[in-house]
Amino acid sequence: MSFLVPKKPQILYAPMLSSFGGGSSRGFNPGGGGAVGLSFQFLTTTSTGQATTTLSGLGSGTVGYAIMGGGGSGSGSHYPGGGAGQILYGSYSHPGGDIVVVVGGRSGKLLNNGTQSFNGWSPSNDNVGGRFGFNTTITHSGSTVVAKAWGGGAGGGAAMPYDASLDGGVNTANTGAGRDSFFSNYYTLTAGGYYSSSGSNESNVFGTLGARGSSGGGGAANGGSSGGNGGQGGNNGVNGSTYNGGGGMGTSAFNSAVSSIQASLQAYSGSGSATVGQGGGGNKGSGSHQGGGGGGGIEFYSLSGVSNPNASAGTNSGTTPGSGGAGFGSGGGASSYNGVRGSTGEGAQGFAILWEI
Repeated sequence: MSFLVPKKPQILYAPMLSSFGGGSSRGFNPGGGGAVGLSFQFLTTTSTGQATTTLSGLGSGTVGYAIMGGGGSGSGSHYPGGGAGQILYGSYSHPGGDIVVVVGGRSGKLLNNGTQSFNGWSPSNDNVGGRFGFNTTITHSGSTVVAKAWGGGAGGGAAMPYDASLDGGVNTANTGAGRDSFFSNYYTLTAGGYYSSSGSNESNVFGTLGARGSSGGGGAANGGSSGGNGGQGGNNGVNGSTYNGGGGMGTSAFNSAVSSIQASLQAYSGSGSATVGQGGGGNKGSGSHQGGGGGGGIEFYSLSGVSNPNASAGTNSGTTPGSGGAGFGSGGGASSYNGVRGSTGEGAQGFAILWEI
C-alpha cells in the first residue's frame, strides 16, 4: 500500500505586465522530489494582457494541469456582456526540460470618453464593443503546445477594438470607416461564448474562437426593453429583448470540470479541504437601453494564498451598467445606454494549475 505525500504548494502571481508585454519568472523546483521535480503550482496575474512563467530544469514524467482563459469585456453601450474563459484540464507525458506557462490576465477597460487611444482610435460616446479575453497556454521544450484555453468572448458592438494579434485575445476589425461594414452582421452574434451567425466574415473570424466560453454573457436591449443577466455554472447568458445571451459549455461539462479540478487539488495541493465552485453571473443594467451582465467563472475555497477575483461592471454616468461576473475567468458587464454611452467592463484573469502525478 502506498501513501501520497503532497509537495509544498506554490502560489505564484506573475509579474505586473502591460497589455502585450512579456516576462518570465522561474518556477519553484524542489529537486529530487520525483521524476519531474515539479511542486504544485497555481499561476495567475492581476495585470491586463498575458503573463509568462517558466518552470525550469524539470525531468520527464506525468504532469497534470487545469487552465482557464481570461474573461471577455462587456460592451460600452446597450449590448451584451462578456463571456467567461474556456476551461481545460487533463495530463500529459512531459519529456523533460522547461514548461512555459502563459496566463491570460484581465481584459482591460476601454474608455469611451475620448481620453484613451487604442491603436490610434480614441472612442468617444461610440457603440464600443468589448475585447476578447486573453488565452492561457502551456508549452514544453520551447514550442510544443500542451493545451490552450481561449479567452472568453466579447460583448458585441458596432465599433470594435482592433489588434492584429487574434491569438493574443483581442478582437480584429477595422478601426476606420470599414469596421461597421466588416461587422455589419455582428448584432446577430450572441454575447461572449458561443456565436451564431451566417455572415462569412464573422464565421471566419469567430468560428472556433467564440465558441469556447465556460459561461455566457447576458444579452441586451435596444430601447425600452430588458437586458439579460450573465450565465453561471456553464449556463447560457439570459437573452435580452434585442440581443441574445452567449452560450456556455453546459452544466454537465462544467460540473465535470469542477469535480475533476477539485479532486486534483485535494490530492496534490497539500490542502485536502480545498473545494471549487461556480462564480455568479453579473446582473443586467438598468435604464432605457439595458446592457448585459458578465458570465460567471469559477472560484476556489480553502486553497491557501488564492483570492477569488471579480470582473468589473461597465462604466456609465447616465444609467446603471451591467455588472461583471464573479470568479476567475469571469466576463465583464456592459455599460448600458440612457443618453450616454459608457466604457467597457473588464473581464477577470484566468489561471493555470500544474502538478506532478
